[in-house]
Amino acid sequence: MTKYSYSQNNGLFLSALHVAQDTLMRNRNKFNNRMTRIILLISFLFLFGRFIYSSIGAWYHHQDKKEQNQQSQQSSQSVERDNAL
Repeated sequence: MTKYSYSQNNGLFLSALHVAQDTLMRNRNKFNNRMTRIILLISFLFLFGRFIYSSIGAWYHHQDKKEQNQQSQQSSQSVERDNAL
């Protein structure tokens, strides 16, 4: 007998109902776990994409700064040579 049943037939019905609820909860938990994994995967993909995007932008910025420094050094050297003559 289950704690819910008042008679033998009622007990069998409620135990079958309990098994059905357990199956529903198990399926719901599988669904929740799957949805959680999908959401985490999408979040990771966004994070990874933003990292790649910012890395490319930082690399181009670094290259521009390096070119500007080289140009400013060359121009300052040419001005010093002109002043020395």
